Amino acid sequence: MSKEKEKKTIRAYGVNHQGEKRDSNEDNIYFNGMYLPEFHSAYYVFETWEFDTDSFTTFGVFDGMGGLAAGETASYLAAKNIHERLVEYLEYIKESGEKLVFDEELITKLILYVNGIVASEGLQISEEWIGTTLALCMIYKGKCAFVNVGDSPIYRIRHNHIEKVFTPHTDEEYYKKHNLVGKPGLTQFLGIPEDEYILEPSVRFGKVRSGDYYLTCSDGLSDMVPMELIEQIVNSDLSLEEKVDALVQTALDNGGYDNITVVLAEVK
Repeated sequence: MSKEKEKKTIRAYGVNHQGEKRDSNEDNIYFNGMYLPEFHSAYYVFETWEFDTDSFTTFGVFDGMGGLAAGETASYLAAKNIHERLVEYLEYIKESGEKLVFDEELITKLILYVNGIVASEGLQISEEWIGTTLALCMIYKGKCAFVNVGDSPIYRIRHNHIEKVFTPHTDEEYYKKHNLVGKPGLTQFLGIPEDEYILEPSVRFGKVRSGDYYLTCSDGLSDMVPMELIEQIVNSDLSLEEKVDALVQTALDNGGYDNITVVLAEVK
């Protein structure tokens, strides 16, 4: 059996930190079936787990939007309903004997379904929209889908080189064109009512390769730690857990102005 055909395994580790400046924690996380309660604070660690790349698994982050009402509710609803919908689908596949479909159409339907729930439930608790970003890595049969809505980053570090594998849904180009300062706003997020705007999630596929690292995070990390330094920490000789802890601590040392959520996965 060639090395390319050998079964690969992935180890993943996740951390959520409230940060140094925020009074609430509006981030949530999806960690292969686990997610945080709606209202949480302080510091959460998701113990390292290992799985093979042929099995279906998902991890990622949701960054509730502080500029809208109930950001923590939006991120919680997104994580909870991603989980419940995936469980329903996988149970259906098991009971029916049908083949598990892993393509852009399936993933897009999943995201639009969750968006509808976040939007409808949001309207019941607030006169304003509620919203959250989404950044997921979904892995099955040696293939990884990088899925995002909003601007929460997904990075792949391959051969010691970091690259963005997500599409920021922001009005950055408008800011550049008009020489505006400040952080660009979001053009897409979960929680937009379907009669107002049809979401177009970004879905990219890539082959899982030994030595890859996949990093999903909220902007509490990416706004505080430059890509070059993220690359340096991930490529260091630290353990997987130490790398995540170092990323979080660096964001805190640089101000910790926002909630910080990080999931780092390493392909063996």
